[in-house]
Amino acid sequence: MKSLILPPEHILKRGDSEAVAYAFFHLQHWKRAEGALNLLHCTWEGTFHEVSVYPKKELPFFILFTAGLCSFTAMLAMLTHHFPELMGVFAKAFFSTLFAPLGFFADKMESFMPSSFWHQLTRI
Repeated sequence: MKSLILPPEHILKRGDSEAVAYAFFHLQHWKRAEGALNLLHCTWEGTFHEVSVYPKKELPFFILFTAGLCSFTAMLAMLTHHFPELMGVFAKAFFSTLFAPLGFFADKMESFMPSSFWHQLTRI
């Protein structure tokens, strides 16, 4: 007796696995009936062709965001462990770029306000 090779279970619709198993098991009978293989082929294409790829579900944004954040943090930790000096240079450049607009704003505010006003604000 030849071994029976069935398609993977995840490509079948629920309840169709028995029908497919029956069709594969009785393939010799179907081969003898004229036009039956064509009918089986059309049935296969019409029923299972769209489901032949594992159904993809949309993941919520929060899960994707969390996975990305976790991966990014792990990558930063690994790079910092292997290249501490270089990552220090990158961190310094990143934060100086990040806070450059704040420094620009503070410089502009100093030019408008007298320095004594800033001195009074720091004493509060």
